[in-house]
Amino acid sequence: RHAEGTHNLNEEQSKLPLHFDAKLTETGVNQCNELAKKTKDLNVDAIIVSPLTRTLDTAILSFPHLYGDNRNQKIVPFIAHEEWRETVNFLCDARRPTAALQQQYPHVCFNNLANDPDDPIWAHYESIFG
Repeated sequence: RHAEGTHNLNEEQSKLPLHFDAKLTETGVNQCNELAKKTKDLNVDAIIVSPLTRTLDTAILSFPHLYGDNRNQKIVPFIAHEEWRETVNFLCDARRPTAALQQQYPHVCFNNLANDPDDPIWAHYESIFG
């Protein structure tokens, strides 16, 4: 799951291009910061996450002590995987190209994504439903 995203504020507006690969709201960021207080003592070996912006941000903000290159903390792999996506119904559920994600999230492993640099799940959905 993910914290509150822009697409969660208004169901009808969630279908608009404005919410393509929806981002977290300020409330969503605050939700993650609160959760991070509770996750700091968990024994975690890896974080598996959907390759959508809102889920990547939720994972990183909820487990900040495990992400990145902080040499003073235990760092675990953050692994993006298509099969963890919850749904593909509207533009908010489409993801950005892999290269853009890799640039924004340099400490997330995107090796499990399809070789297609774009979003193959969205492309498949769009080919069926237009």
